[in-house]
Amino acid sequence: RPSARKEAPKPQNAIAASPSLKPTPATANLLTNGSDHTSLAEMREPALAGDGDKAPKGRKPLYIREGGSIPSIRFLEKEFEAPAAHLPCGQASDSAHLDNERLRLTNLFKSREIFRKVFVELPKK
Repeated sequence: RPSARKEAPKPQNAIAASPSLKPTPATANLLTNGSDHTSLAEMREPALAGDGDKAPKGRKPLYIREGGSIPSIRFLEKEFEAPAAHLPCGQASDSAHLDNERLRLTNLFKSREIFRKVFVELPKK
């Protein structure tokens, strides 16, 4: 005999099943030519292939304000009348704050080194 309980309709495709899989609007990033990383330099360049104690020379930082938490930095600067810095650990391609968010282990280990350098050099300023 048929069940009296009705089942919910099943999604027709994977996009309907998970909101994080919905297509994103087309975007362009002129700074990275559509790359999924924000560095303009190849890691093979001699200036970046150091022993970890030497900072790359001859390049100014590329400041990018993107992502959901970046606007809070400007708020903190204004509210406390002090400079603030955001030291991100991920990449634009990490799907931050979505169902399939990730962080590469290599980025986590590199960010540890960045934090170490920042907190060693900051008191010297």
